[in-house]
Formats: sequence, structure tokens, C-alpha cells
Amino acid sequence: MLSQGIWTALVTPLDAQGALNEVALRRLVDLSLRGGVHGVVFAGTTGEGAFLSRSVRYQGLAAVLSEVSGRVPVLMGIEECRPEDVREAVQQAKHGGADAVVVAPPYYERLTDPEIEAFYVDVVEKADFPTVLYHIPQRTHNPLAVEVVARLAKDPRVVGLKDSGGDLDYFRALTQRVPPDTLRCWMGFAGSLEDCMAAQGDGVICAVANVLPHEVRGLWDAVVDAPKRVNGHESLALIRDLERMARQGGGLRLWKAAVEWILEEPVSLAAPLLPVSASEREQLMHLLRPVKERERGTRGGEALPSSALPGVAQRSSRR
Repeated sequence: MLSQGIWTALVTPLDAQGALNEVALRRLVDLSLRGGVHGVVFAGTTGEGAFLSRSVRYQGLAAVLSEVSGRVPVLMGIEECRPEDVREAVQQAKHGGADAVVVAPPYYERLTDPEIEAFYVDVVEKADFPTVLYHIPQRTHNPLAVEVVARLAKDPRVVGLKDSGGDLDYFRALTQRVPPDTLRCWMGFAGSLEDCMAAQGDGVICAVANVLPHEVRGLWDAVVDAPKRVNGHESLALIRDLERMARQGGGLRLWKAAVEWILEEPVSLAAPLLPVSASEREQLMHLLRPVKERERGTRGGEALPSSALPGVAQRSSRR
């Protein structure tokens, strides 16, 4: 099974012409690895996957896999409406070396539960590759009903679900309904990690780990080792402040601005997205200044080898 723990939903650094900034992407992956994350996801929502050309997506996947070099699993996000396009993207991810794909349901048109289920059955059966379901109804307008997920999870190629819906009752219902030995269940916000693990979930796949990987990993360790003390963890307020800003002001813009400031390298948004406002940038700089100083002090260091990465405490979740 895929790892429990902290996964970075990677930002995709682009240059002003919309081409991949591979140097910045590799630095971003290195930052996450040095922070101790347990896996990375490329070209998902945070990575602007729906806005990227196919050539950028697969060039980026190759760069991420090269930089990771087998130390943690690498997943690739897929946001397409046509099943044929999804299957093609899955095959390219498979042949490119990804460990699994994260597939969102079709968007734009509201689908019925049977239509959503048929979409995933078609993709999984024909693509024949480990697949993580993606529940993000605020973006797709197509929620994944718990019973639909439970039926899909009977296929061993369906290996996980990322829940970015923000509804704790849904997540609790999901983890109670789906056997733990069949499906990993992650939340999409690090500030909700305590709730996730209390509900017998498996961790988070989060954007904030792009800039706060050490802090989010520290939060994971606090939850696993001493869950009753997690609210006192020193980084929790900062994590929640950044995630609150992202929810209120356009997350893709905010995470791009945060990465640009931390890396000290221009990082453009995919068209037609526009940068954050001057006031938002100033607020980000204030929150992240201590993190940037730490990164300046460690720049040039090597990413930790897999043997040195802190291990994942395997919980007996939902057993």
C-alpha cells in the first residue's frame, strides 16, 4: 500500500512563457525531501494540472522522478473530462514511472452517482494502474458518494482517496465504511491532521508542505507520538493561517507566490491565472520570513537519503 503520513501536493514552477522551470521544480522537491515528507504528488490541483500542457506535465513528472530517485512514492494528478483522455494520461504516467495516479471526476457537468462510478470503473479497468480517487466537490461539482467509493474500493487497483472537501462528517463516514486494508484515506489540509487521524485516516496530501515541509512533518510526528498535545504544537497556528489564506484568496496564486519567495526565483502562474495582490504578498512575507531564513541557511545541502528519512509510524487505523 501507499505510505501513510505527509505528502506534498507540489506546485509546478513555470517561467514567464509558460514553460517548465525544471531547476526550481527540482529545488522544490529537494526542500520537501529534506523536510521529511513521505511522498509527493505532481500536477494535481495545487500543481495547476488542469492548466498545464501535456508536454509540461510529463516533462515535470520526469524531473520529479529523477530528483526523488526512489526515496518516496511519486503520484501524478489527472484532471480530464473525457475517459479516453484520462486513460491516455494514466498510460503516460505509468510508462513515465509514476507509482500511481490521482484521478478527479469529470467537471463542468453535474453527474449522477452511477455516471461517476462508471467513469472510474472504465478508467481503472482499461488503464490497469494503481489509482487514487479524488473528492474535491468545490472544484469539480461532482462529489464521490461514500457508497460509490466503497464499491470502487473492492478493485485492488483503487488504492486510495484524497478528500479535499473539508467535510469531516463525510471523511468519518468514509473511513468507517471502507476497510483499512484496501484503501488509504488522506485529507487535503495539514491543519486538519489531528481530525484526520482521530477519524482513523492515513495522513494528508497538502499544498502547505511546499513551503513548510519540516513543520508539517513535525505536526505528523506530534500527532502520531502524542496526539493529545497536538494543539500545542508550535507550527500549527502558522500552518492553519496559510491554509486559511489559501481558501479565502485563491490557493493556486498564494502557493505560487509563497514558493517564489522561499526559493528566491521567479515562478509564474499558468495562464489565465494572475498573481496575488500586493497586500496578500506582504502578508505572506510576514508569515514566512522565519522559514525563508532557515532555507537560506540550509541552501545547497543534499536531500536526505531514504535511510535517513524519518520512518512512518504505522497506525492500526480502521482495524
